[in-house]
Amino acid sequence: MYCSYTKEYAKDSELSTKAAYHMVDEIADFGAPWFGISGGEPMVRDDIFDIISYAERTYGMEVSLITSGFAFDQKRLDQLTKYNVHTAVSIDGNRESNEIIRRKGSYDKALHAMNKLSEVGLLDCLVTTMTKYNIEHMAHPAALAEEYKARMLVYHNLVPVGRAGSNMPDLAPSPDQYEKAFNEIYDIQRKLMGKVKVNVYSPFYARIVRQKNPVDFWIGTKRLPRTLHHRR
Repeated sequence: MYCSYTKEYAKDSELSTKAAYHMVDEIADFGAPWFGISGGEPMVRDDIFDIISYAERTYGMEVSLITSGFAFDQKRLDQLTKYNVHTAVSIDGNRESNEIIRRKGSYDKALHAMNKLSEVGLLDCLVTTMTKYNIEHMAHPAALAEEYKARMLVYHNLVPVGRAGSNMPDLAPSPDQYEKAFNEIYDIQRKLMGKVKVNVYSPFYARIVRQKNPVDFWIGTKRLPRTLHHRR
């Protein structure tokens, strides 16, 4: 998935603090134990930690947050640590492919965030969205996830939404490129088993798993309802 952040857009469309609290209330009313925050870049909000505190203290919710590293600094790290926020970092392939999408300097910012989060044990996940620019580099975020001891690595197929859907050029890989990448990701998943959990948020990937390992695929499918039942 891709969404975009600009200061002008945020000024016109961001929820107020009061509206954000109300959103937390509604999510809690659903019975959700988690409150997940993404963007754009959520840490540019001046009130982001007020909202996180509200979710945790009022409802006892655990909070997860995805950052690009764009607004990451020691003050924000201290707050993430204070509230024990399960923090993910977006990284789209190697330096070149990441900076095509996220501008020059973004790769170093993401690495800095990974390093600091890893040092305090908060690096929950690395997140990669597959595009025509990074589709040949799926092993790179996997190597970073292992190096920085992320708990999980997530690959998304491209779903352009919001302003990103209209403002960005066609970023989608070709079917052949997806096919090759999904097969590579399957091998990465096997390699990192027991070290980093690799999740693929794409319905097409199920076919690859079934073709590669039909026995485990069907066992996993049959066990799925019971697994979901016991999730927190």
